[in-house]
Amino acid sequence: EDILDTLISKRRAAVENSAYLNYVYGLIYDRNNEPARAFAAYKKAVALSGNFASALTNLGVHQLSNKQYGDAVDTYEKLTGQLGRTDASSWSSLGSAYRGQSADYDPGSPNRNQLLQKAEAAYKRALSASQSYGPAYYNLGLLYLDADPFPDSGGSLDTLVRLNRAKTYFDEYKNMPGVDLALYDERMKDVTKLIKREEKKRKKSTGGG
Repeated sequence: EDILDTLISKRRAAVENSAYLNYVYGLIYDRNNEPARAFAAYKKAVALSGNFASALTNLGVHQLSNKQYGDAVDTYEKLTGQLGRTDASSWSSLGSAYRGQSADYDPGSPNRNQLLQKAEAAYKRALSASQSYGPAYYNLGLLYLDADPFPDSGGSLDTLVRLNRAKTYFDEYKNMPGVDLALYDERMKDVTKLIKREEKKRKKSTGGG
């Protein structure tokens, strides 16, 4: 950072509007745990060079962290579309942007349903790109766990089907490199509790037990 500051002080006119320089500042601020400054640096880099894929990727990370889901959708759609990024991380991040944006709409609304289906498709594209990409399994599990109702063939996915699908993806996540076992245990506790509650509810409604 000191070296870059010196460079700017000596050759300000030549370098202060350099997209790459702002991108490197962003990396430094991220390393120094200064997210607000990193975000501003990546944003300026992208403003100076709209097709700077690495800066866009890091900008998208901060947009997701800041819950700026609409902006993140634009960022990752550009990366996976116009700029041709096909890596698992980009697709999974796009899925998370869609999932986050879906919360802006009422349950069962067409806009929400469309975003949830786009999220599902993006996460599955991530797994097509890399079957060992753990975050995509985790995010699919989270998608099915939280999205109630979940759209399916013009209606809604059966609750037990949805919850068991979440459980399956969390189990897959457990077997992936870099798994966070504490996170896995927490989510499995959530989904198991909901499955038992739904099974008990159905048993009661049919006069069993």
